[in-house]
Amino acid sequence: MPMARSFLEEMDFKLRKRVMLAVQSQNAEGGIFQDPIELDEQFGKLVQEAAEKAEKTFFYNGMGACRLSWHEQARILKDEHGIDWYSPAEMNPWVNFD
Repeated sequence: MPMARSFLEEMDFKLRKRVMLAVQSQNAEGGIFQDPIELDEQFGKLVQEAAEKAEKTFFYNGMGACRLSWHEQARILKDEHGIDWYSPAEMNPWVNFD
């Protein structure tokens, strides 16, 4: 539990709130939580569309590609829809993503 507390204490307030909502509302098989807005009927479609748009931006498919794509996805959601979205890496800081 001390490790979990450490992760939560280091998060910015908005992210911590989103992670806690995910912990309470999701059965994270494999320990991976997703941003709860992805499960929202209204916002989920926008998140998926932004992911598809972001993936078309990059031709690189090696190590770190997921992080580049997530960064672009978050930018699209913020700039085009005013939505703060947190990537799997942000929602799960205890997990190593390539």
